[in-house]
Amino acid sequence: TVSHQGVAAFCQHLVEKCWKCIELETEAVLATPEMMEQDQLMLSQILRLDPSSASEISLFRTVLLWARHQCKLQGIQDCAENLREVVGEECLNLVRFAALTAEQIEWEVVPSGILPYHDIQQLLYTLHGKSAVLGKYSSEKRAGGAEYETIAAAKMRQAKTKTGNVR
Repeated sequence: TVSHQGVAAFCQHLVEKCWKCIELETEAVLATPEMMEQDQLMLSQILRLDPSSASEISLFRTVLLWARHQCKLQGIQDCAENLREVVGEECLNLVRFAALTAEQIEWEVVPSGILPYHDIQQLLYTLHGKSAVLGKYSSEKRAGGAEYETIAAAKMRQAKTKTGNVR
């Protein structure tokens, strides 16, 4: 019926607005205790965001914390193999490791053990210009940062003004 279609369209509109807010406030979302309670699907949806106001290293840190939390919940050791297992290859591949700096890889990714040695080696070779980009991990930076936040915030204020929801 028409009313069900209207409700479905309204719900879809709300979902889109929620995801727009998450894009704008990704860092804040990642910092909430509730983030650790999300399932793998939600984690992967956040990692798919582009644009995102979070830095790639923040996304990686969240994945690592989330994986450790999942290991704890499952009562398993948070060793490298188990971390990779709970995150899953598909989700791990959504982190744009090739967009990180060599220092971030060397000081944060390597010690975590979450990536296999051959992936780390290829990433470092790529970052130091000794080989082509590893196709497994994207080197494309996510749209975001201060410029994105300013544009997106202005659009949200404009939308609130139209609906009369200005604070």
